[in-house]
Amino acid sequence: DHAQAVRLFRAAAEQGYADAQCNLGECYEKGDGVQQDEAQAARWFKLAGAQGNTHALWRQAERLLHRPDVGAQEAREAAGLLRRAHELDASLDPLEVLEASADKLQVASACC
Repeated sequence: DHAQAVRLFRAAAEQGYADAQCNLGECYEKGDGVQQDEAQAARWFKLAGAQGNTHALWRQAERLLHRPDVGAQEAREAAGLLRRAHELDASLDPLEVLEASADKLQVASACC
């Protein structure tokens, strides 16, 4: 039951548990158990990422790079998030996200 999972994630997330914050961000991003809400997804990913949750850092970077209006500032911010995730977990390959977004990065670097 997605609604029950959201209630449990929220209770833990409000207590500061990074994994629960990240899971709640995923629920808001996908609309699982709650109404889809990009602002809430971003909020919970940011809180979890600030505590070093690598999945949340990764998702923040992906979300930045997949915005239709991505620019140089967003690209730099995403690169910083990916670098931090890689520092915390060397098994994560930042090139995975960057290659998927290469066309947008080229646009961002060319325009600014």
